[in-house]
Amino acid sequence: MQFRNDGCGIDNITRNAFTAYLKLRIERKRRDILAKRARRELHEIGTDFDTFDVSGPEECDPAKICGSDPVTWHNDRLVRAFAALDERERYILTARVLDERGFDEIGGVLGMTYKGTASAYYRVIGKLRDMMKE
Repeated sequence: MQFRNDGCGIDNITRNAFTAYLKLRIERKRRDILAKRARRELHEIGTDFDTFDVSGPEECDPAKICGSDPVTWHNDRLVRAFAALDERERYILTARVLDERGFDEIGGVLGMTYKGTASAYYRVIGKLRDMMKE
């Protein structure tokens, strides 16, 4: 049975901190992608950026990104975990965390109920946690 996170207790505090961390990392990645697109736009005239795929595996190469800094290594693990999600899971996560949309609104777009969207969101969060532990 699901319970409401009231922010009290070590489990809820940990969940809230992890969600805040995910939101920050996703927002920074989004900002970096938009900056990268803007830089490309300055150099390439007439390119269609709507079909540009920024989630390629070349960005997730630990040899290029990580170095020896464990914080960067941890963030690279998040990038890989996010890239491993399917398109629907990524949409649910980014719509909820970045766009701060409600489960009913997200469910309306995907043809799901409120409860179905909420459970899918929490499954995605659990999946990311499991991938981050590895």
